[in-house]
Amino acid sequence: MKNPDGNKVIAIIEAIKGGSILIVGFGLLSFLSTHAQIAGENLIEHFHLNPAHETPTIFVRTLSHLQNKHLWLLSIGALAYSLIRFLEAYGLWYHRRWAEWLAVLSSAAYLPFEVIGLWEEFSLTVLAILILNLLIVFYFSRVLWKKLDSAELTKHS
Repeated sequence: MKNPDGNKVIAIIEAIKGGSILIVGFGLLSFLSTHAQIAGENLIEHFHLNPAHETPTIFVRTLSHLQNKHLWLLSIGALAYSLIRFLEAYGLWYHRRWAEWLAVLSSAAYLPFEVIGLWEEFSLTVLAILILNLLIVFYFSRVLWKKLDSAELTKHS
């Protein structure tokens, strides 16, 4: 059995992330009704988050004070983020070097925030995301290093 291609596995993960954020972006547009606060409270309840904790409270408070303009900006940001993820997935699928660099840089950019999040409050979800991002950084660092080494060897031959 042939080993799975790491680039394609990570491309699928990136496409899933892009699709998820796209769904969230469209979901934000659906909040243009007056029921944004109720929907936020329902989400907190659905995910069994502690409503007394600071983060869910900020989320509900923000939703209750959002105007249509803010929701549109958040939706546009979600669309832009998902397009970047889809572009990265495409590049990784076809083994483009720019996409490998993008994967290293974008995954590494999240690491400090994930470590801080774990430090403040341990979560298996954040730990899993941290480990996944560490693996992506490690994998593509090795891929890029090997390409750099082979380019150097070719240059000196």
